[in-house]
Amino acid sequence: MSGNVFLRAGIARTGTVIKTAAAIVLMLLTGMAQAVTCTTTSAVLAMQFPASVTVPRDAVAGTLLTPWTRNAFVVYNCQNADPARWTGLGAWSTMANDRSASVVVEGLTYPTFSTGLQGVSMIARYMTTSGIFYPAPASPQKKLIVSGRGGTAYPTFTMGVSLALVKTGNIAGGTVNAGIFGNTGAGEANTATDRPGQDDYTLRSPASVTYNAVNIGSGTCSVPNVTVNLGSYPHTQFTTTFSSTRPTDFNVRFTNCPESVRKISLSLSRTTGSGFSNTSGVFEPDEDSSAGGVGVKVMEASGTAITFDRFYPLTAYAGSGGNVNFPLKAALIKFGAVTAGSVKGSLRINILYE
Repeated sequence: MSGNVFLRAGIARTGTVIKTAAAIVLMLLTGMAQAVTCTTTSAVLAMQFPASVTVPRDAVAGTLLTPWTRNAFVVYNCQNADPARWTGLGAWSTMANDRSASVVVEGLTYPTFSTGLQGVSMIARYMTTSGIFYPAPASPQKKLIVSGRGGTAYPTFTMGVSLALVKTGNIAGGTVNAGIFGNTGAGEANTATDRPGQDDYTLRSPASVTYNAVNIGSGTCSVPNVTVNLGSYPHTQFTTTFSSTRPTDFNVRFTNCPESVRKISLSLSRTTGSGFSNTSGVFEPDEDSSAGGVGVKVMEASGTAITFDRFYPLTAYAGSGGNVNFPLKAALIKFGAVTAGSVKGSLRINILYE
């Protein structure tokens, strides 16, 4: 990130017990003939997050770092001759749950899943075609989301999957690597007493739910350009070589720094050629200046000349976000025969965030 300084001067169930052997055989054969079959044309459901996001300033736990991301709805076609069991479409995660357990987002409680990046977790929800949302259950549970009772020909099940990244703690920045969140599948309850929402289903024909890598930016501060007015002086003010005017105080302002920024350092670079050393703090005016024989000297708040291209830490920054100033001084300085006119100059601000 960079900015400019302008200076100017005037110079992420048991069933019922069957007592006869014949009845037992009949039940088993019937069960085999009634196994549900489900098929889908979707082998992979690819979630697409933004390639990069920046953590909002003052974001609290539960803040979405990405929009909810949804693929096209997955469709399963199922047939089941057993009207006693529930059949349907469900999903499950293969990611590990976070110790943080859950977050509340938009009024619903979501289990959180580990992304491997500090402070960033993943949440998921499933959607019906009628627009009803269901938070994804904690892994490794398998629950039916869209369901109905069996019949000789079972209908089509449709469900959408959506993922989001959410803040769950302090974020240092980094990358949420691409991976697999889990799977969707369709199938039947394992017993006739199981109901939708229970974790006792055999789900078949899984389709993987994948997601792309996301760079999580720790964020940067706002740094506006700085204009410094060095005043007007008669040429007689400059009596000897390297004589200078009284220094003018100014600040490079850092505002709205995110809490993820722990350290800030700043350096200044000259934008024009100069016969002066980097340690002098002196730079020559821009070409559109009309005065001659004078330059601009930039100093630390203590009055010591700055060293160009050297990074100075902002020691006043507490490392928890907010605003901070970097104080500097500037003055006109004589290096040759002074002639009347305007003095204009600029420096480039270079900023290092950690």
